[in-house]
Amino acid sequence: MNIEYKRKWCPECNSYVRSEHQRQNNVFHLLMTIITGGLWIFVWFACTFSTTFAAWQCPQCGSKKLTGMAERTASGDMRLTGMLANEAKGLIAMVFILGIVVAILVIMTNH
Repeated sequence: MNIEYKRKWCPECNSYVRSEHQRQNNVFHLLMTIITGGLWIFVWFACTFSTTFAAWQCPQCGSKKLTGMAERTASGDMRLTGMLANEAKGLIAMVFILGIVVAILVIMTNH
C-alpha cells in the first residue's frame, strides 16, 4: 500500500500537520483479479472500502480527528478539498476497472 500525504488541521496538536492516509495499489489488485479468474475481486472490494473510508492520521499525536482545509477558487468561493474528492475519484476508478475486468472475463469465457 502507498501512503498519501496532505496538509490538514489537527485539533489535538492545534496546528496544521502533514497527515497520512493509506492508499491501495490498484495495479496489483487488477493483476491478481486476472490471475485468479475474477475471484480476487472480492478482496479488492474489501481493500477499496477499508482504505477509501479510513481516517487521515496525524503523524505527531496519532489523532484521527483531522479536518480538511478550505481553499478559494478563482471566483472567490470557498470549497472543501481533500477527502470527498479523493473518495469520489477512488470509487470512479474502481467502477471503471471493474468494467474492464468484467469485459475481459466475458471475452475469455466466449472463446
